[in-house]
Amino acid sequence: MGSHLLKQLGSVWLMLVCGLPPLHGEGLQSGEVPLHSSGELAFDVDIYQMKGGGDSTRLEICYTFDFNPAVRQDSLTLIIRLGLTSGSVRYAGLQERKALARAPAGGDALLRFVDIKKFSVLPDTLDLQLSIEDSARSRRGEVSARFRVRDFSRAFSIGDPVFLSSLHRPDGRADQNFLRSGLLMLPNPSRIYSSDNTTNALFYFEINGLPFDPARPGAYSLRYTVRDMIDREVFAQERADLPVTSANSSRVEKIPLQELAAGVYRLTVQLTEQGSGESVEAVRYFQLSGPKGEAISSAGVDEESVQKLFDQISWLVPREEKAFFNGLNKAGKAEYIVRFWLARDPTPGTPENEAMVEHFRRLNHAGQAFKGGLKADMARIYIQYGPPMEVRRMASTSYYASPVEIWTYGLNGSTEFVFVDRTGDGAYQLMHSNHPDEIANPEWESQIN
Repeated sequence: MGSHLLKQLGSVWLMLVCGLPPLHGEGLQSGEVPLHSSGELAFDVDIYQMKGGGDSTRLEICYTFDFNPAVRQDSLTLIIRLGLTSGSVRYAGLQERKALARAPAGGDALLRFVDIKKFSVLPDTLDLQLSIEDSARSRRGEVSARFRVRDFSRAFSIGDPVFLSSLHRPDGRADQNFLRSGLLMLPNPSRIYSSDNTTNALFYFEINGLPFDPARPGAYSLRYTVRDMIDREVFAQERADLPVTSANSSRVEKIPLQELAAGVYRLTVQLTEQGSGESVEAVRYFQLSGPKGEAISSAGVDEESVQKLFDQISWLVPREEKAFFNGLNKAGKAEYIVRFWLARDPTPGTPENEAMVEHFRRLNHAGQAFKGGLKADMARIYIQYGPPMEVRRMASTSYYASPVEIWTYGLNGSTEFVFVDRTGDGAYQLMHSNHPDEIANPEWESQIN
């Protein structure tokens, strides 16, 4: 199974099991999951935000590219373009060439290139455009993302955790970009670890704004937990009464991987300042692959949890397939869910499944936008058919005794869905549609007056 497909399946599993789309808010990246490129050249991107000087934020954009051993090249040249903009303002723009060579060992040794770019910015909403091109083979990958720059001006905060692939003391050739607190810390932007050659997942984070008085030493506590795909706590570490030796500090912690099954995990790091009781936290997801890079496994996932995965796509599944799914065993159900998305990938040659991403974008929006969440009629219609072309809203008047919304789509020429808030609490019910698969009630107007 190719690396693109493994990463694609990993993304499917992450979003199905965690119910977590990579976007939040108005198309903003949350930072909780890393970014993966679209296009023929695959690479991963992670964005770290930490406190900078004064009111600024230190923004770090880290990316990694694997020199595929199946491609029999001893060297290649990458063309890297990176842009950071906010509206018409350009914060950064760079273009550079990187010449890479296979390690002297040769053979099938994997060459992994990791680089990091650092910027000082003020709180704002930024657009990132990052592309990497293999000039010799005309392969290109691209990441486009919008995210909000964090404001670290508050007294107490935690910087974004940085997952590491290695940590050791630097030698004279160390890349200064990877030095933190006097140690060489090589990031792992994909946040994928292999259980057959990694004992621990290390992560680094910074702590800012601790109350510090040498005459009256303070303390803070640290707790971090790891939860699996079905929200079970599989690891927890607590450190109480850590002394405050300065207002700003940093730590490296570890997650033991030996007892974890292959899958996606959620790390939550929580800090509590003991004097005030104030707490801050950061959440990041990471992935553990199995032997020989197998990234997907249903091990440890019970029947109820697999059903939960299916429920997240139930709006899209025909009735007869629901009966078929219910007759499968757990392994068959897990395979059905993965194959469901692979069959709907409009561009199977690329690492991103646009249909899957769009579905979870709709799922995320519907769960937040409509009274009643995902159980609401409006949520179901939005998930199945997407955003309407036109929305008409009529408040309660002498003509309409209840608020009405009519959604219009360009389906079969023109399709309408009529929703009515009959109870006056914002929970709209579908009363009529001219879609052949939906309820038809041409007399709906007389029934609400």
